[in-house]
Amino acid sequence: MSPLPVSVVVRHLVGTALVAAAGAGAGLALRSRPQPVAEHEPAPSFDVERVGGGRITTADLTGRVTLVNFWASWCAPCRDELPALDSLYRTIDDSAFAFVAISDDIDVADAERFVTELRLDVPVGLGRGEMRHVFHNRGVPFTVLFDREGRVARQWLGYGGPDHMALVRSVVETELRRGR
Repeated sequence: MSPLPVSVVVRHLVGTALVAAAGAGAGLALRSRPQPVAEHEPAPSFDVERVGGGRITTADLTGRVTLVNFWASWCAPCRDELPALDSLYRTIDDSAFAFVAISDDIDVADAERFVTELRLDVPVGLGRGEMRHVFHNRGVPFTVLFDREGRVARQWLGYGGPDHMALVRSVVETELRRGR
């Protein structure tokens, strides 16, 4: 039996705790955890060095809907997802939206090479392998959407291709409208 296309699964299971994604030819399990607004938990605080200098902190992001993606240079799905998220970020023309990518690489040189190779426009932080302890994610890619109050609105573990990006866009746009 062949797996269902992601678009079929997403259409039927959006809003559930688990979305099985068969897209992008990767056979990944894409886990999505939506939460009702009243149940949004405060996002964990972080303060990481930024590639190119400076810092990225949760305090810098407060007041904006923010997508934070955790990735690693050795992660094959991250190689596909991060450029797609970077493109998504560039197409959402709203000053109330921010996107930050944080490397899980321990070796800073690996993370910097990856960013240079992919020609990313997004601000990139160096998590140095410590962010899993902060966000308690089980792997990468891992993406978290913060609401304007700095609370966790949605989380995704894994990458499910173009249909996944359409879902992320929809959730971001819904969150942006919620605060207006």
